[in-house]
Amino acid sequence: MSLATQITALRKKRGATLDQLSAQSEAITDRLMTDDEQKEFDKTQAEIADIDKTVERLLAAEKAIADGAREIAHPLNPTPSVEVKKFKPFPGQAFARYAGTLARAKGNLMMAVELAKRFDNETPEVGAVLRAAVAAGTTTDPAWAGPLVQYNVMASEFIEYLRPQTLFGRLPDMVPVPFMTKIPRQISGATANWVGEGISKPISALAFDMVTIPFAKMVSIVVITDELARLSTPSAEMLVRDDLAATIAQYMDQQFIDRTVAPIAGVRPGSITNGNTTIPSSGSSVAHVTSDLVAATQVMSDANIPMARPAWIMHTHAYNFLYTMRTSIDSFAFQAEMNQGRLFGIPFVVSNNVPLAAGVSDIVLVDCAQIYLADDGQIVIDSSNEASLQMDSAPVTPPVAATVMISLWQQNMLALRAERYLFWLLRRAAASVSITGFPNPAP
Repeated sequence: MSLATQITALRKKRGATLDQLSAQSEAITDRLMTDDEQKEFDKTQAEIADIDKTVERLLAAEKAIADGAREIAHPLNPTPSVEVKKFKPFPGQAFARYAGTLARAKGNLMMAVELAKRFDNETPEVGAVLRAAVAAGTTTDPAWAGPLVQYNVMASEFIEYLRPQTLFGRLPDMVPVPFMTKIPRQISGATANWVGEGISKPISALAFDMVTIPFAKMVSIVVITDELARLSTPSAEMLVRDDLAATIAQYMDQQFIDRTVAPIAGVRPGSITNGNTTIPSSGSSVAHVTSDLVAATQVMSDANIPMARPAWIMHTHAYNFLYTMRTSIDSFAFQAEMNQGRLFGIPFVVSNNVPLAAGVSDIVLVDCAQIYLADDGQIVIDSSNEASLQMDSAPVTPPVAATVMISLWQQNMLALRAERYLFWLLRRAAASVSITGFPNPAP
């Protein structure tokens, strides 16, 4: 018997039982029910309640079966199996599409606006930014500010994708400062002395100097073929994004941590390890490594560095060595603590951009609270196919003439240029210590 038939039969039975209950009630007018009448009345009521519960369960079962039913395709017109997936952008996709569209349009903003229309359903901010660039903005135009905010969001989206790849994104918070700023720094403090009765009290003086935060510009130029720029698949978009992100991330890390990078006035900051205190690795045993790590922390302690936000920076090679190092009783020396993201109670950051030579590298201890960081948080993208470039990683600057110039227009190429303003500076040189030549194979 089907569920519908059972439900119909039960409802019919409920009606009959309800009539019976009504007749029992009408038979009693001006007196109380006898015990037998009361039992019969209660039995009829219970029967109605049981019917109601059964009908409710059958209705629920019927609904569940109906919800799980599938439409049967007509044999002469079968329905194909189609799975609709919701669009899910990868990090930085809007910014990558903006850069790719601008490149494909060869710098023509009107053409770029038309090309960006294909993204209106997924990343409409791309077209909004380009349309804002075509029309001149005025302070009375209510639509002027919105597109600019969208551009900032797109650039920030790219920054957020970039930062986790860099030391900047994984180190504890550094001290943010604006560009072109001078900050007074105390280099010596006041003194105190005992003074006897009738003796003149000595005067002490403080000594200060100025820390200057200028600006520096980091740039990356990528040259691609026009055919590659015309590809509209997500893989092409990711290629643009990943190449720009990887180039900037790697260069930032290397310049930030490489001891050989000295500051050049008006060009770049020096690395946080340039000219710092170095501790040569004394050996590869647990005792030697422990002694070296303690010595690094002692250098900062002796220099009165507060170590408010300290961090170790090491190469993957050094990390693997420390993680698998065993004691004389064949137990892991540092693994348990390193699983918690710390070494000697101090957080650590691992990066393959720490210089490595012949299997050895530096382990750097730095107090991030002692690092001034000026960063405008923006990457400016521009493109051209009508320029002539020196295809050289070390181009000469006019008036020196370049030996070879490549015409992008003649070679059917496009150049994408990414620029970022960034500068860092240690408050005090002692806020950075390097253990060099680690791991030292010497006993």
